[in-house]
Amino acid sequence: MVDAQSSENLTRLVLTPNRSMSWHLNKCLIAVVSLWMGLIALGIAMVGAWPVLPFLGLELATLWGGLWYTCWKLRIQEVISTFPIGRFDWSAEFDSRKRDCPGNAAV
Repeated sequence: MVDAQSSENLTRLVLTPNRSMSWHLNKCLIAVVSLWMGLIALGIAMVGAWPVLPFLGLELATLWGGLWYTCWKLRIQEVISTFPIGRFDWSAEFDSRKRDCPGNAAV
């Protein structure tokens, strides 16, 4: 997504990645996957193959970690500033206004 801000002396472009799912929807996805995989693992454990249960926890922890890292990385935005003399400035920064990822302080 591109957000353009313009004034007399400065043009500023803010580039942010698309966010198709919020952290709340990611938690819902984790809950659905946990329920589905838990039912499958419970059926397998009842047949006698109980050693699959620790791997269920490992898979769910990996899923949670990957979704959290992705949500955290999507907070990075690129800022391109252009000046009338032909000079431009580029920076990458975290957008502290986004509060939907874990690890953000509540305002």
